[in-house]
Amino acid sequence: MPALPWHARSRPLPWPYSGGTAIVTGASSGIGAALARALAAHDMSLLLVALPREEAELRTLAAELATRHDVRTAIAPLDLTEPGAPERVRVAADAAGFEPDVLVSCAGIGVFGPFATVPPERQLAMVRLNVEATVALTSIFLPRMVERRHGAVLLVASTSAFQPMPYHAVYAASKAFLLRFGEALWAENHQHGVRVVTVCPGPVAGTGFAPYDYVETPPFPTIPIDDVVRAALGGIARDQPVVTCRTRGGGAIHALNQAAGVVLPQRRQLAMLERAFRLRPREAGQPPDDDVGSRTSASPTSRG
Repeated sequence: MPALPWHARSRPLPWPYSGGTAIVTGASSGIGAALARALAAHDMSLLLVALPREEAELRTLAAELATRHDVRTAIAPLDLTEPGAPERVRVAADAAGFEPDVLVSCAGIGVFGPFATVPPERQLAMVRLNVEATVALTSIFLPRMVERRHGAVLLVASTSAFQPMPYHAVYAASKAFLLRFGEALWAENHQHGVRVVTVCPGPVAGTGFAPYDYVETPPFPTIPIDDVVRAALGGIARDQPVVTCRTRGGGAIHALNQAAGVVLPQRRQLAMLERAFRLRPREAGQPPDDDVGSRTSASPTSRG
């Protein structure tokens, strides 16, 4: 079983947004769907966002939550990598009468392989979704929360944010952006009654894709989705800027990596990271199916 940090094991605090409204991107599966279920259990109405091709899953989830928790639900089947898509989320929210108390930015994709061999459009699509769409949505809804002096933004990053990752270069960099972006927004807005929390999970179970299948090193242990959700919502309740969810032993590995960064020359440290994440030759630049573009294990979210 994964070793969870103290915030995931301690007694839950009262949820400050019960009876409110939330927008959840990447809501068709994985962490996004699990967060939507948890928020509905807190009596929150929901606008669920994911890709148009996942509209059936969105409708099923919306019906489930409305029936089980007697909350209002609406869906917005949108590809957030398309120009103007974040603004269309705002239009959908306003049309449904949803003024979000909580914005959950969970949509993300992961593309893995040597940077020189992965098609540029796939890398740029990852930046558009993981970074640009998150900034755009936050810029739409955060000012409204500040004006009301009430609200929360949850950014789903990854432990990949804590170090460079060869063969995951753009993915890890996008998660590092989310981490620093979230920390800065927490500092700017916590005195205005708005909480900005960034959750950084390690590999998460049950998300349909594990990038570590493509590296020479053995697969890492995984974290149950429910543990990530509990930690993320606990972080919001505590107004904790960053919440990290690691597998058993993950904290020790991170500490060793940090120590290596101080003791070892940078060239040596980067060479060690390259070896740790090196792709098997038969799979380098060759994801086994389209799911590499829609789900990741380090940040298991749906593109949309």
